[in-house]
Amino acid sequence: MWGVRNGGYAIWNATDTLGLTGGVVQVRARIYTPSGTTPAYTIPWVQVSVDSSGAGAAADEVGPGSVNLLTGDYAMSSTDADELGLSVSRTSSSRNRSDGYQAMAERLTPNQKQISTNLTGFTVPTTSSAARSTARGQGETTPVDSLEITPVTTTSNDTYVAVGGDNGGLRLGMTAGKTYRMTGWIYVPAATGLVPENTQRGLRIVGIHRVGGTYSEVVSPMAAYTDGWQELSVDMTVPAGATEAFFRLYNGAQGGSGRRVYWDNLSMTEIVAPFGPAWSGGATGGAADVDYTTLTLPEPSMAVVNTIGGDWTTFAKNTDGTSFTPEPGAEGMTLTRVGSTAYRLSELDGTVTEFTQQGGAWAATSSWTAEAHTATRYTYDTSGDSDRKRERTVRLPAAYVTEHTHLAYASTAYRVQGITVPASHTILTDAMSGAAVYVGMTRGTDENVLHVIAENPAEARQQFIDAVKRDRADRGLTDATQQAAEAVRGLVDDGPVQIVTTEIAALTQQAEHAEQRAALWRQAAEALTELYARQREERDQATRTADSAARQLERVRGEVAAPLTEQASAALAEWSDADTARRAARDRLGTGRQVRQASRHRRTRHRADPRPPRGESADENVGQAAAAW
Repeated sequence: MWGVRNGGYAIWNATDTLGLTGGVVQVRARIYTPSGTTPAYTIPWVQVSVDSSGAGAAADEVGPGSVNLLTGDYAMSSTDADELGLSVSRTSSSRNRSDGYQAMAERLTPNQKQISTNLTGFTVPTTSSAARSTARGQGETTPVDSLEITPVTTTSNDTYVAVGGDNGGLRLGMTAGKTYRMTGWIYVPAATGLVPENTQRGLRIVGIHRVGGTYSEVVSPMAAYTDGWQELSVDMTVPAGATEAFFRLYNGAQGGSGRRVYWDNLSMTEIVAPFGPAWSGGATGGAADVDYTTLTLPEPSMAVVNTIGGDWTTFAKNTDGTSFTPEPGAEGMTLTRVGSTAYRLSELDGTVTEFTQQGGAWAATSSWTAEAHTATRYTYDTSGDSDRKRERTVRLPAAYVTEHTHLAYASTAYRVQGITVPASHTILTDAMSGAAVYVGMTRGTDENVLHVIAENPAEARQQFIDAVKRDRADRGLTDATQQAAEAVRGLVDDGPVQIVTTEIAALTQQAEHAEQRAALWRQAAEALTELYARQREERDQATRTADSAARQLERVRGEVAAPLTEQASAALAEWSDADTARRAARDRLGTGRQVRQASRHRRTRHRADPRPPRGESADENVGQAAAAW
């Protein structure tokens, strides 16, 4: 809870509050009046996911790896084996050089982890006093409790409480040659402050081991602020020959000062690095093709599902105590506890991954889909003292072996290392390195045969030479980082930067050539557009001329045809009057001879006169004449 007055603002350091993992958290604001004791307004809960590592930020490829553009973390990945649908890969990070460690079984008792009952499992020196406090506790566990440490001796500031025993032996089951991680949450009241008299150990977790007569120690970071819980962690490798190893939770204040500190939610586990401390990895593939490795419970209310690449997804425990709510962005995943023996992670596509305890750690031991079931995960068992202590033997039922297994007729070079047989046959492929060829060609005591697929002996010889020259050895993160730096600076001829630069130059030349061709096509397009416009204008002009000629013709026809029609009508009228007069004169002829003569005379004149034929009117004749003109 942060109090803010007069329009100020509060800063929440989410990483400090939630610890090293981060995860799902719900936040809300409550607004009070100056004198009020109850909130006047409360906003709804808002669920967010705190990415404490910044791994979800954008990245860019540089050399053989990628750079996180937010944190600057440089990560590289490598696939060590990829056979029959199963692969083993690993990832390294420049900011997290110990990501390769995986936590094994919890070494503390429930009382030591939560101080839930009393001080059993803690050793209190004479310089300090300790008590189970119910005034405060970290997390959502109830009842609230924590380990309270108060300095009492005025002559010493070496004030602490040891977990599981102090000096004098290898405590908490630790053994020489192994590495352990101690974590815990510390609360420093403001009255205690952040300036302990013991400047080397105060407000820290301290791991101490002894070899011969020499004590050595490792310390966690110091608490960074007051009046708030924060998580501290330290890793300690117990050297060979060590006779003592133990962890202490420090106060570090001078005795008699009364300055208290509180510790809660403690954890101590062995950590192993199957691929080396700098490399996190594991197996993936199979029918389900998932890359989950382990499930951890950093707090009673939170679960974390880890992946091969070092990423994780957090889940918050629901009130039913068995189901978990995933972080935002992972809503398609469901985590459920199945009794006391397993956790199951279900996804929307029907894939299910089951985590069971292997050597005390919750490891992904099987995964399946709706169509198939397969066990494809690696597990790590640290029991035993042999050099091959991380291997485990599983006895399969006879019925299962009969139905689902058969004798192997071939194996990879990785698998046959250390094996001796009478005869060995090795198939040369493009993926084989010189080391793999050596392994395959040295397994047989009597005979070693290399099979090469080639067109002729010369090609087979060249394939063999190329394979021997290949070097896939892991020379460590330092060498890989140097190679990456050289590649970035372009100092190697075949470096990624040189390759990219050459490719960019070629693409630039192609782009310039394309631009030139595009310019020619643009000129042609402009010429065609201009020609089209010119031809269109000519067509439009011709159309306008034709329309004008038609209108002129109609006007001329109107001007000429009307007078002609009028003149023709007048001439026809005159002719009609004359004809009527002639008819009257003819009728006055009395004698038959005169009639016949007049008739012959009319027939003769009729041939020459343009009188209309019978049945046609004068108006029709006039119209035909005008139209013909």
